[in-house]
Amino acid sequence: IKSQQFFRSNHSLHQHSTSTYIEQLDCCCQRSCSSTHLLNRQQSSSRMENEKALWELPYYHGLLPREDSNAMLKQNGEFLIRMSEENAGDARTFVLSVVYGTTKHYLFREENGKISIDFKKDNKGYRSIADFVNCHMQSRQSVCSGNNVVISKPVGRKDWELAHTDIKSGAKLGAGAFGIVRRGELKLSGQTIKVAIKEATLTKCTKEQIKEFMNEAR
Repeated sequence: IKSQQFFRSNHSLHQHSTSTYIEQLDCCCQRSCSSTHLLNRQQSSSRMENEKALWELPYYHGLLPREDSNAMLKQNGEFLIRMSEENAGDARTFVLSVVYGTTKHYLFREENGKISIDFKKDNKGYRSIADFVNCHMQSRQSVCSGNNVVISKPVGRKDWELAHTDIKSGAKLGAGAFGIVRRGELKLSGQTIKVAIKEATLTKCTKEQIKEFMNEAR
């Protein structure tokens, strides 16, 4: 079950499989990316990033596929933060998606307790993703050395993007080709709504299957 990211359609909630949405991401670093550590969710729980706190940021979208972030970003300077899985089985990592000429996707990395997407440019790094975003929005400096990529317009979550903390899962109702359906409750605009929750149980999920889930959710 995909944690921390749900999708709503006619009061039905949909989750992706935990595994294997694979994408290739951009890298600012002139040196090998392996010389820094990916800022992943497991690290963040004990270091500077806490995903619960990230949900307080209106531009954080959780585990959002690349295709959806591309569709949301239309004008130069628009950006969002999301979670991704770079390779099958890897820890999920945080990504800056931004459009400036073209849409780019940069991994956040960690060195000595600080984060950045480009430590060649940002020697000391930042305490948190929020600090990184605020600094670059105020300074209007490029987020990446060697490219002019400026973030200026945060893109908020759509109404079908819901946080895990707003969902309560209950008894099993049935099963289908992609998983099982459970009773559940959704907290929405201060109200509690009874819903059905679809949980994907596939051990692997192709990009086409992910697209199908996303289309159904909308």
